Amino acid sequence: NCGEDGKSEVISLPFETIEFAQLLSYSYDDDFEANNKWKLINGANAWVIGNATSNGGDQALYISNDVAAYAYDESTPSVSFATKLFDFDLTTVYTVSYEWMCEGEWNDEDGALDFLRVALVPADVELTAGVQPEGLTGELLPAGWIALDGDSALTRHATWQAVAAEVTVPVGQYRLAFIWINDESGADGDPAAIRNLSIAKGTITGIQAGAGFGSKAVKFIKNNQVYILVNGNIYDAIGRKIK
Repeated sequence: NCGEDGKSEVISLPFETIEFAQLLSYSYDDDFEANNKWKLINGANAWVIGNATSNGGDQALYISNDVAAYAYDESTPSVSFATKLFDFDLTTVYTVSYEWMCEGEWNDEDGALDFLRVALVPADVELTAGVQPEGLTGELLPAGWIALDGDSALTRHATWQAVAAEVTVPVGQYRLAFIWINDESGADGDPAAIRNLSIAKGTITGIQAGAGFGSKAVKFIKNNQVYILVNGNIYDAIGRKIK
């Protein structure tokens, strides 16, 4: 509106980016070669998508202390979240697989001090940079969260590891969250990095030794195709190595 002097009145209104949920009607895949609308809620040591480390590609999602390097400031406490909102349209079993690397910090007395956790977080939970959610530790998750990391901190691994988690997810919206936490007591090595995320409806099936893959192999479905994961290597259904 214009006042008596003919000048317009400027009104400031709050603005917040709308976050749209990714419908998970069958599957979702992300190799982090691009930023596919991940929400980064960053403390001092921050999640970035960049090329300072990778595994079979040019980029990865990883923790950085300068928005470029794959490194962290172990003397500055930090809590950071990389999240993406998903709409699970059916209560059923889902297979969530990804590759991770994280040395962080660990000791026998205190356990994990600098570490990665991975979980599905109910959409109504507010995540705040620098704030460790109540009930979240290296061994515990808050009520209602669904662990995707074997129910414990991921740490003490300086080389790439593969995870394939089978979880029952109730219908509704959840954020898949990669969570980095570090204290100020030092470090044993590099921070967290993530590659090759896949979420698909279906179960993990153990492959018998008679199939030629050994008892530690698992089967998962991706883009309507059956793959077999063995010791970090992926094969197609007839045993040809994919990567």
